[in-house]
Amino acid sequence: MINKLVVGRFLDLPHFNQQPPVNPDAAFPTDFVCVPDRIYNIRESQTHGNIFTGRHKVSQVQAGAHALKGHRTFRWLPWLPGKVACMRLQGPEILTGRMTGCWLTTFTFNGQRYAGHVGTDSNSAENTQRAKDAWRNAMADYAITCHQAVKPTANDQLPPGNMGLAPNEGFELYGAWGQDGSVYSLILGAQPGGNAQRRRIASVVRTRPNMDIHEF
Repeated sequence: MINKLVVGRFLDLPHFNQQPPVNPDAAFPTDFVCVPDRIYNIRESQTHGNIFTGRHKVSQVQAGAHALKGHRTFRWLPWLPGKVACMRLQGPEILTGRMTGCWLTTFTFNGQRYAGHVGTDSNSAENTQRAKDAWRNAMADYAITCHQAVKPTANDQLPPGNMGLAPNEGFELYGAWGQDGSVYSLILGAQPGGNAQRRRIASVVRTRPNMDIHEF
């Protein structure tokens, strides 16, 4: 999936499934929610526009695995306010979002490696504290082993200048994990008044992770 995120191309995003699982696995630490695979794929691009308006390539993102090309298939990890949403790293690459200040982690639990989205909430101090406490308590109890953590919205993680955005483009940030556990930031731009679901890929950045979350 990550190698199909080509700067300058457009994605038509779906309404990703952000709901928590109905029956979360009680074996996980308190307020950790293991999310079953939610499969999506990036379809082959189509050329839009003309010589007068400019040509650009657009790929639809849709639910389900790609029928022929596995590298276009990915999994969606939702943001769950007040929780640490997680998903096993084994399998297709993972996308999560949108990012406004949460931390993304990779960790081991019961011998398995996971991607984790620590669900802080800019609209709720209670949710933010609950998500942070969940992570801290799991670390303190040695229930998990943290391998890396990153805050994609931190200034030192964002590309310099305008982050590849065009004038008047809106700004959205998503996170992604490669199959090796590396964490990426995906910066998307949207023109005001344009297609509500269409986003232009402005930047794709491999982040520089910490070994643990220190700013909590």
